[in-house]
Amino acid sequence: MTIIEIKNLTHKFSLGKSEVVAIRGVNLQVSRGEFVSLVGPSGSGKSTLLSLIGGLCRPDRGELIVNGHSLIPMDENRLAIFRRKHIGFIFQSFNLFQISLLWRTLLYLYCSAVLRRESEPTRPRRCLRWWASLTDLTTSRRN
Repeated sequence: MTIIEIKNLTHKFSLGKSEVVAIRGVNLQVSRGEFVSLVGPSGSGKSTLLSLIGGLCRPDRGELIVNGHSLIPMDENRLAIFRRKHIGFIFQSFNLFQISLLWRTLLYLYCSAVLRRESEPTRPRRCLRWWASLTDLTTSRRN
């Protein structure tokens, strides 16, 4: 059974005053249970192709069928429902810096409050226990 079928897929985007063809005439067929790797240099269209397959962006031309559903005629609402039911994403850029900054800020604020309230010997231990509970370090195990 075919789960991904792509025929003559093309996608362009604007970069300033220039038009960039990210995907040109791609054909691909993936069957259920088949493992596929997208390999290529930076800027070759790997992420763009995955975004097209996942319905995050629309192709300019071609056919795109995923799990028996043609994505081309779907409006944004139907695409959102399709993604929710059939697709999972792990984005290559998911703002780790902001998350890290948030955790450091929370740690600082919590420990500052603890330092003002508690006696000297218990301060560091309480801060570390709180941090470990947030990051789940107390339940992690070595491989």
